[in-house]
Amino acid sequence: MSDKNVHVSKGEFKNIDFRSVGFEHGFYENCTFDNCNFEEVDFFSSTFTSCKFSNSDMTSIIIDSVTFIDCEINKCGLLRVDFTPILEGENLSVKFYDCSFTGSYFLLVDLSKCTFFDCSFEFCHFEGVIFKGSILEKCDFDEARIINTDFSNVDLRTTRNMIASYAQNNFSRAVFSSEFLKNGLF
Repeated sequence: MSDKNVHVSKGEFKNIDFRSVGFEHGFYENCTFDNCNFEEVDFFSSTFTSCKFSNSDMTSIIIDSVTFIDCEINKCGLLRVDFTPILEGENLSVKFYDCSFTGSYFLLVDLSKCTFFDCSFEFCHFEGVIFKGSILEKCDFDEARIINTDFSNVDLRTTRNMIASYAQNNFSRAVFSSEFLKNGLF
């Protein structure tokens, strides 16, 4: 891994094990990462703009001071990732498709500019998280711990297995399915 920052535009990375070869910190624009291994890779201070990650292992990545702007992450495992170092909402604008966040930790993270389709948040910890106005479609929150989280203006009709205290979270103007309300998941 190099100490200097690289600038890569329109790079294509396929079948690369960054855990073995190392990851160069820097600026990545319009890059694609397909079937790559990022397990436990440190992305410190890197910026990804209009990048696409697909079919990649992002387990336990380190994202201190990392920025994702207008990125897509598709069919990736983001297991046991601590999203806390991304504190500013401007630093995280991502569309996630069919991703697993199992065991990840979200403390005071602004996810309001993110979209989640068919994602799993099993055994995740959410505290002080802002989902306000984001899209959560067909997401599974099985065994997730949700405290002081803002779901205002979020459509939760297709969300599964969410158990959250109405008193401890903000559900102002959120939309629920009748099944969600009937099962008393608050």
